[in-house]
Amino acid sequence: MMAAGDQPSPSKTQHDELNGADSMTGVTGDTAQTCEVFGSSNAGSFMRQVQHAVDPRSYPSQPLSTAAGDPSPSAQSSRRVFEDPDLFLIPPRPLADGLIRAYWDNDWSLYPIVPRREVEAMYESLWAPAGNLRNCQPAKLGLLNICFALGCQYSHQLRPEERVVTGSRFFARAERLRGTTEDGPSLENVQYLLLSGIYLQSTSKVFQCWMTVGRAIRMAQSLGLHLPQPPPYSETTARREYKRRAWYGCIWLDR
Repeated sequence: MMAAGDQPSPSKTQHDELNGADSMTGVTGDTAQTCEVFGSSNAGSFMRQVQHAVDPRSYPSQPLSTAAGDPSPSAQSSRRVFEDPDLFLIPPRPLADGLIRAYWDNDWSLYPIVPRREVEAMYESLWAPAGNLRNCQPAKLGLLNICFALGCQYSHQLRPEERVVTGSRFFARAERLRGTTEDGPSLENVQYLLLSGIYLQSTSKVFQCWMTVGRAIRMAQSLGLHLPQPPPYSETTARREYKRRAWYGCIWLDR
């Protein structure tokens, strides 16, 4: 019998709804506020029980942060990139045209993962009279360097012994450019990881290739690309198509 003023405790279902947990880490919070799609798991439930068993007073009330006025690591990395002129170098126009054409004719025809029109428009803007590489987003420039690296594998403008070395330089530049961007789940990041996996297939870095493709698959799943979800109202048909292509790319590379 309850005393006056006592309130019934919420049911377990209500409690679980209020304290969501992702399927990998069991981190609690409002999962409705994220774009990621996770399933339920026993590990998540176990982590919630552990967190409730621990005295919350043993944790700081505010998350740790950098000292006042101290830039974050990502900001420092971005600053270093823009101070490095070598990252904004592109090959001469004849070679660049040959490399991007080799990518479209060979790799893209097998793995049409990235939106060709958007990449071509960005590529052409680099050669415009008012074009400036430093005005190009590092993520997009990193994607273009991956396309160059893939094109090196088929280019007739490079000698066979030059293809591997030149391609590895473009890939290393792409990795440094992408290192300044957010590594959170997004369609663009899935596309980049898939292209990286395709490139690494042709190298001796088998383990790196395997892990890169695995990251792409996990990120695609967290975005729900494998689920028949109704598209957002503002989403274009082209974007929905490239979401499907990205997931098919995950399946192709995993198999």
